[in-house]
Amino acid sequence: QLALLSAAIERIGREHALAQKPLVQLQVTLDEIVSNVIKYAWPEGGSHEIRIRITVDAGKVKVDVADDGVSFDPRHTAPPALPPSGQRRRPGGVGLHMVRQLMDVFEYARIDGWNHSTLTKQCTIGTHTK
Repeated sequence: QLALLSAAIERIGREHALAQKPLVQLQVTLDEIVSNVIKYAWPEGGSHEIRIRITVDAGKVKVDVADDGVSFDPRHTAPPALPPSGQRRRPGGVGLHMVRQLMDVFEYARIDGWNHSTLTKQCTIGTHTK
């Protein structure tokens, strides 16, 4: 289903004439947030739902990713630690840090048993011409 999300972002980018850089930043961010939800929100497994709402207006794109998984505020993850001198960084642990760097606003709320990660990217909204 991540391919559907990617296609939706591309479509929104075309419809609103979004510049390539913020469009790519939104795509990377959504991939990271949704992948983390899929990997960690439901340790017991089972059938669950992720709701994604994307709104574009007033010079910004706002994305709300909601899931019914375990309560988790992604804003409070520690930045990745630097590896000891002369060693490579181990894979993983940088995704949410990257999201904080790419987005202008990163909000979280737990509402009626659902996690809501709301991400906002300021960008120029163009006019769509055919």
